[in-house]
Amino acid sequence: MLGYPTYLIWPLAAVKIVAAIVILWRPSAFLTDFAYAAMFWHLLLAVSAHVSAGDPGWPPALLALVALVVSFLTQNRVRAVKSPHGNVMRGQQV
Repeated sequence: MLGYPTYLIWPLAAVKIVAAIVILWRPSAFLTDFAYAAMFWHLLLAVSAHVSAGDPGWPPALLALVALVVSFLTQNRVRAVKSPHGNVMRGQQV
């Protein structure tokens, strides 16, 4: 147990589902970038909470964080609506 109240489970689960839908559906580049940012901070804080509590459950959160970063860096290769922040690796702006 990480010490967080149990009433946070359902709102965080709903936010994760909505963020995943927004990232996959991509209604707008702004909303998708916002969902990426929200998930990034959520997963970063999840890894931090597991590590600081001494809980051995941090590897799945770290793996999800790495997958999210890879997804963000490769998003403009497959999307019709390009993100202005998607070309971070090349140092380009759209």
